[in-house]
Amino acid sequence: MLSRSARRHTVGTTLAVALLLSACGGTADVTLSDPAPSVSESTPPNGIAEGEPNGPDPTVTETDVITDEPSEEFQDEGGMLAFEVSAFGIGPDATWGLTPADFSSALGLTFTALDYEVSDECTYVTIVEPGYDGIAFMVTGPADDARVTRADVYGDGAERFISSINVTVDSDRADIEANAGKDHTVEYAPHEYTDGQYAFVTPVDNDPGVAFVFELDTDGEVDNWRAGKRNEVSWVEGCL
Repeated sequence: MLSRSARRHTVGTTLAVALLLSACGGTADVTLSDPAPSVSESTPPNGIAEGEPNGPDPTVTETDVITDEPSEEFQDEGGMLAFEVSAFGIGPDATWGLTPADFSSALGLTFTALDYEVSDECTYVTIVEPGYDGIAFMVTGPADDARVTRADVYGDGAERFISSINVTVDSDRADIEANAGKDHTVEYAPHEYTDGQYAFVTPVDNDPGVAFVFELDTDGEVDNWRAGKRNEVSWVEGCL
């Protein structure tokens, strides 16, 4: 059995490595969707390209600095920066389907691309400003029309982010079912790598096709979670 710290990084086996490089209501079984677009034969099994990176998506650069301060809704009582993430995005304006530039502008923050290559149409960005460890954003689509489609909350700093149904890291299955209420359905699937489960929480009014996925350990507690478009959010290892 994996240790708790190892389990907490399962969603992002590849994501965690990329961050390290960059620093330097019913119940039913569901079937996980196929992985993201094709992986180059030269890409190592862990999804991280060796050698020189191809460079960030031209729509997401470290020079694309947003100077606006984050709005008050993204600050906790102590003034520390934090997010509440819904199945539809973050706040009223930063919704899935925006370009990275528009999404970061809606947050009043700056994105930078990770040194992370899996396919030509899937990558991750993180927030440059301090205080946002524990969250990364998936960007999918061709380079000239890339869109933010998912947020992953995991690892160090994950406790600083909470879902709009008041479930986060260390919540348990009972919390999920109690807080999902009549506005969401809850479905479970066996975990791909542990004896835990995936809990898919889907808004009943779900025209855009979005969901939460909470990864539960063998004790039924949330190790990590994500929110986004239903297709992308079902990919179990980031872009893989």
